[in-house]
Amino acid sequence: MKYKSFALVSSIALAASMASPASAQDAAEGQQADTGRTNEIIVTAEFREARLQDTPIAITAVNAEMLEARGATDVAAIAAQAPNVVLRPQGQASGTGLIAYIRGVGQTDFIYARDPGVGVYIDDVYIPTLQSSLIELMDLERVEVLRGPQGTLAGKNSIGGSIKLFGKKPTGNDSGSLEVSYGSFNDIRVRGFADFGVSDTLAVRISGMSRSTQGYVDLIDYGLTHPTSNVKANQSIGQFPTMGKVGGRNLTAGRIALNYDPVDNLNIYVTADYTSQRGDAGAEVLIAAGRPTGGGFSFNGTGQNPAVSFSPNSTTQVPWLVGKDGQAVTVGCQFVPYGAYSCDTPPAGYDPRYISYANFLDASPVSSQAPFK
Repeated sequence: MKYKSFALVSSIALAASMASPASAQDAAEGQQADTGRTNEIIVTAEFREARLQDTPIAITAVNAEMLEARGATDVAAIAAQAPNVVLRPQGQASGTGLIAYIRGVGQTDFIYARDPGVGVYIDDVYIPTLQSSLIELMDLERVEVLRGPQGTLAGKNSIGGSIKLFGKKPTGNDSGSLEVSYGSFNDIRVRGFADFGVSDTLAVRISGMSRSTQGYVDLIDYGLTHPTSNVKANQSIGQFPTMGKVGGRNLTAGRIALNYDPVDNLNIYVTADYTSQRGDAGAEVLIAAGRPTGGGFSFNGTGQNPAVSFSPNSTTQVPWLVGKDGQAVTVGCQFVPYGAYSCDTPPAGYDPRYISYANFLDASPVSSQAPFK
């Protein structure tokens, strides 16, 4: 596509030069220079600077202008620009993490004992867990997605590939910006940067962002909805039967970079970043019921699970989600952590609108999370 565009510009410039040689030549040179600045991306996938098209690796690179044009705000948004890549937010009890798959290789289990299959790096510093890998895209120069295996260059936990984020280097050009936005559920976002020179040899760049969002899924008080159970009701917050919300986020991040050139042949580049996330538990809702078995469906906000195959030729009519009696669970059911509840055959005295996590036939352990609506 780049070569076709270049040929088109050259042809137009050649035709125009017949009428006005000097001005046409200047315009053509300016157009070619602009095209080069827009299309050429320098990457360091092999730990040395090279043009993207000259790098012998299956790689997708996105620069800052492309990220801004597409409105990308976190790592998960990069998947729309990279083929064979699945990046999705993952609901967790301790916040929101990332499901990362490249060419079908990755990891969905977010516990610390499991290693990710796709490595995430910030300025070549490794992010070791899935729980902290849903990173906001703040003041980036470019993002590189390297399809795996990448163990030789990226090291451990990169059999599926690696995702590398590179921040912008200080230039000392005395520039800055501030952006504030507001959205639904009191979603307030603030981000900005300042780039300035301390001396002729030292430049500093400071950037930061903050995001605060209210929860959007009801948290059900199990003790209030099941008064005959042994679970104590929690009436300290909220109103019956809702005791709060989940899915909210409270994130603050900052970064400082120093670029120092003491002599002609020496460059010292130092960065430091800080991130604090105090969000709610990941929001979980039932999005499907009665599906045929074998599909990669999920009810915990992660979307389709890329690790589970789906056969379009399957003719089984077994419900996707069932209670212990084998009956399908309806979409209107609300989940609670414990108890012999399955919506379809409620015991006397129990609310038939609820089902416990323990009543699944998926061999998974009972969840200790709070009930979700």
